[in-house]
Amino acid sequence: MSVVNQMLNDLEKREATAQSHASYQPPAKNKRLQPLLGIGLLLLTVAAVATVLFYPEESERPLPLNSQPHDTQTATDAVETQPADVSASSEVSASNVVPLPEEPVGESDVRDEIQNTLPEQPKPSVTTDEEEDRGQSAPVVETALVPVAETPRFSVSQSQRTVTPPEYRVLVADAMAKNEHAKAQALLKSWIEAEPNNVDPLKKLAAIAFANGQFIQAENVLNLARERALADPSIRMMQARLYKRTGNISKALTALNFDSQSPEVLHYRAALARETAQYEIAQRDYQLLTSLNKTDLKAWLGLAVVSERMGNIATAVSAYRQVVALAGNKVEIQAYAEQQLQVLSTQVGELE
Repeated sequence: MSVVNQMLNDLEKREATAQSHASYQPPAKNKRLQPLLGIGLLLLTVAAVATVLFYPEESERPLPLNSQPHDTQTATDAVETQPADVSASSEVSASNVVPLPEEPVGESDVRDEIQNTLPEQPKPSVTTDEEEDRGQSAPVVETALVPVAETPRFSVSQSQRTVTPPEYRVLVADAMAKNEHAKAQALLKSWIEAEPNNVDPLKKLAAIAFANGQFIQAENVLNLARERALADPSIRMMQARLYKRTGNISKALTALNFDSQSPEVLHYRAALARETAQYEIAQRDYQLLTSLNKTDLKAWLGLAVVSERMGNIATAVSAYRQVVALAGNKVEIQAYAEQQLQVLSTQVGELE
C-alpha cells in the first residue's frame, strides 16, 4: 500500500504541476513603450548619419593654436596609444552598450595633451592669455642683451662732413633771403670751422652782426679775419666803417693807414680825413685817385675842395676846371664848380 500511495502522490504532484503550467498567463506587453523605443532608434540612426556626414576627418580637424602640424599628429598618436583605464565597474559587455557618435575633440583638449606629452621647452618671460586664465605664468628665461652701438651725431669738426663749403654759401644766402639771421650765423660758424683759412664766412658773419647792431661781436670777428688775411683791404674797410658808425673816426683812419691803390679805400680814407680836417691826407689820396683815373669826377671835386681849404688856389682852380669839363649832365655839380671858379678868380685878382 505504501508503494501505491507513493505512486498516487507522485501522480497528484505531476497533475498539480501540469495544471499550474497550463493555467500560466504571460504578462501583457506594455504597448506604451513601443513608440518610445521607435523614436529612440530613429534618433540614434539620425545621429549616426550626422556623424558620418558632418564630423570632419582627422586631417581636416583644426590645428590647435601655437602648435605645428607634426606636433599635433604626435600628440594624437600619444593619446591613441595610451592604455585604457580598466576598472571594476567596466565589466559590461561591449555588445550590450549602444554605440554613441564620437564627440569632436576641442582645441583646448589637444593643447593640453600636447603640453603633457611633449618635453618641456624653455619659454620667454611672457605670459599668454591662456596661462593668465589658468593663473599660471611661464618660466623666466634670462637672455643676454646685445649692446647697440650709438649712431655718431654729425659735427662740422669731423673729418667727413655732409655739407661742403660751396653748399654753405648757398645755405647762408637762402637763410639771409628769408631774414633768418640766427640760422645764417650758425651756418657761418660751421663754415668757419670747416674752412679756417677762408675769410669770406668771417666777413659775412661780421656783416650780419654789424647789421643787427652787435658791434663788439662784429669787431672781434673782423680782428680775427684781419689776422688771417693781412693783405685783404676789404677787411680794413669793414673795420673803418664799423668805427665810423660808432663815432671813432680816428680809429677808422688808423684801420686804413696802409699803402693801397684801391679806389674804394682811397675815397673812403680821403673822406674821413676831410671830415676830421686832415686835409693833407685827403689831398694826397685825391691826387693819387686822379692819377689812377683821369675821368674820376668825384676825385677831382674832392681835390678842388680840399685844395681850396688848404689855400692852394692854383691847384683848386685847376681841379674845378676839370670838374666843369667832366660834369656833363650833372648840372648841380657843374654850377657849383663854376661858382667857385668865379670866387677863386676874384681872390686871385685881389692877391695880384
